[in-house]
Amino acid sequence: KIKEVEKLMLVAPVGLNCNIEELNSFFPYSLPNDIRAIEVIMVVSDNDPYLMLDEAFSLQSSLNIGMKVLENAGHINAQSGFNKLSCALEWIQRKID
Repeated sequence: KIKEVEKLMLVAPVGLNCNIEELNSFFPYSLPNDIRAIEVIMVVSDNDPYLMLDEAFSLQSSLNIGMKVLENAGHINAQSGFNKLSCALEWIQRKID
């Protein structure tokens, strides 16, 4: 039996329209029909080279999830200076309504 998790955070997903050769192994991928989580949020940047903001909004809508947009964060990973994502800890510790 597949269990449902309380919270799921998707951080800096790769866009379907990304044309970067090193990422070809990610494609093709399909969106899940049923995310087995009570609360889901996606964290993106307004200048991520791997996911344009308009595609992030489309993905958010398709998955019917929440989204947080970080300004000028680039691709959100350790190489971009994100060793700790403070908004993630705050979100995880917040009680589900």
